[in-house]
Amino acid sequence: AVEVWVGDCGYDANGDGSISDDERNWDFCNTFILVTDNDGVCGANPMATLTGTIKTETGVGVNGVDLTVLGTNQSAQTGVDGKYSFNVPTTGNYTVVPSKNINFLNGVNTLDIVYITNHILGKKALDSGYKKIAADINKDKKITTGDLVQLRQLILHITNEFPSNTSWRFVDGAYNFTTNNQMGENFPEVALEDNLSVNQINDFVGVKIGDVTNSVNPNAANGGSNESRSSSVLTFSTQEQDLVAGTEYKVNITSKEFRNILGYQFTMSYDADMLDFVNVDGKALDITGENFGLTNLASGKITTSWNGKSVTSLNDGEVLFTLTFKALKSGKLSKGLHFNSSLTEAMAFNKEDEAMNVNLEFTNGNTVVNEFELLQNQPNPFKDFTVISFVLPQATSATLKIYDVAGKVLKVVNGEYAKGMNNVKVDRSEIPATGVLYYQLDTDTDSAVKKMIIVE
Repeated sequence: AVEVWVGDCGYDANGDGSISDDERNWDFCNTFILVTDNDGVCGANPMATLTGTIKTETGVGVNGVDLTVLGTNQSAQTGVDGKYSFNVPTTGNYTVVPSKNINFLNGVNTLDIVYITNHILGKKALDSGYKKIAADINKDKKITTGDLVQLRQLILHITNEFPSNTSWRFVDGAYNFTTNNQMGENFPEVALEDNLSVNQINDFVGVKIGDVTNSVNPNAANGGSNESRSSSVLTFSTQEQDLVAGTEYKVNITSKEFRNILGYQFTMSYDADMLDFVNVDGKALDITGENFGLTNLASGKITTSWNGKSVTSLNDGEVLFTLTFKALKSGKLSKGLHFNSSLTEAMAFNKEDEAMNVNLEFTNGNTVVNEFELLQNQPNPFKDFTVISFVLPQATSATLKIYDVAGKVLKVVNGEYAKGMNNVKVDRSEIPATGVLYYQLDTDTDSAVKKMIIVE
């Protein structure tokens, strides 16, 4: 590329190089062209390209990878195809460095803990070097229970990142693992080019730390995964209670048809103006305090994640854990407690590794007393995404509409939904508006509207 500057002093009316005005006063000037060789294309160092593609182990391009070339001031970012390109002078020494350190929960859930646990116990080894690197959460070149602790803390929102690792690592695509201890090898995470003379291609394999099931969505702007859901539902139950302010209540969480389950995770949201959290005690399944996250009690949220060492079944009505609350206001328990995805995404996993939906129902004896209810979206206000939850008295089709204060419809979601609790995740990128909005849920028999806020 060149820069061209042309100097001009006036209008040459006579064509003889002189410039005159209407009174025939004249003068002359020199016109010049200044050519600047910004990139050295005219000198002794011609240019060459450093290009490549960054893909996951399954061959999907990784979007939003930041790349820098040491030895220059150049930087770039991959698009949805995972490609990058640099134009640099030859004869130089260069290092291409990829990095991506956002969306730690993307592709990460309790099923990953199940897989890593099986690997540690020798029941089923992780079958690739990339998966073993993903399982090395604390980056100590080993796969141990310490990795499980840090991964579960992330799922429970006790932490929001890995203390000693990044969200992604990148392996030189030309590298071949040579041992069965792949995460212990000194695999290259940058591309080196010394005395560059011709165009070079340097590909990388992107490894999402924590994701050993390959459920990551590498193009997600705000997290999320490619986890497919079955039509099955794991239903949790508790007895409806009439609460009296000032009284302490125990809420026993049981499960109906808890059969062949590998694990589960969800958020327990409670109305902090109605209920004051006191304690949680594990009962069945060897549940302990490590299966709960209590860092968001101020906003009325308890997270939970559990997995067994094998496929697990329970008798109907067996108590999994007990929540203890003190009532701050009188009212029905069902109005103040809900299971949803507002922090930890609500899902369970069966013996086929399928993701199931999670539901909480309230019973009066043997009778289910769930009623139609549209809940406040969480979080609210929101910047990146929010979850709209609602309770249906029976399985049915429903329509969720989001619209602005002028009544313009911005998004419509139609679906078939299960009896009990349902969750719809809404990404900010799907809503072309900011400020106060409304969302409305309609079924054949019921309708409800609530307000939400999007902030920049």
